[in-house]
Amino acid sequence: MKDHPSTLSRRPGIAQNRTTELKEAFDWALQILSLLRRLDGVLSATMKVWQSFSSVGGDIGYFFESSCADSAAKSKSISARYRSLQNISARFGQLEEYQAKIAVLNKSCEDYQESVSWAAFLPHFQVDFPKVNLRLTIGI
Repeated sequence: MKDHPSTLSRRPGIAQNRTTELKEAFDWALQILSLLRRLDGVLSATMKVWQSFSSVGGDIGYFFESSCADSAAKSKSISARYRSLQNISARFGQLEEYQAKIAVLNKSCEDYQESVSWAAFLPHFQVDFPKVNLRLTIGI
């Protein structure tokens, strides 16, 4: 995806240059919105699976059951499973945070796109463009 500045130049220019700049900004916003929506779709589906897994009667029960006859081994097994579950739960907590950030970015891009649209229809007026910060780092 081509890098694009989050703000348009404020310099008065030739109408053709301004039109090209607005079209590029609008296309860039569409690409970013498409990417954000795909990410949100994947995260939403993943979170839905997690909710089903961790619900009462879900497969989460595996982490609390043990078939070991030896009580010491059983206790160790359950403890190890519980630590694993805590780690998995923490990762899903991070995914929820990322999903919230994506929602904010999505709104910001929609606002930017709307501003660019207005600028295209009102070329003689000064339109203030919202700043779009698209820094999202996901480390899993």
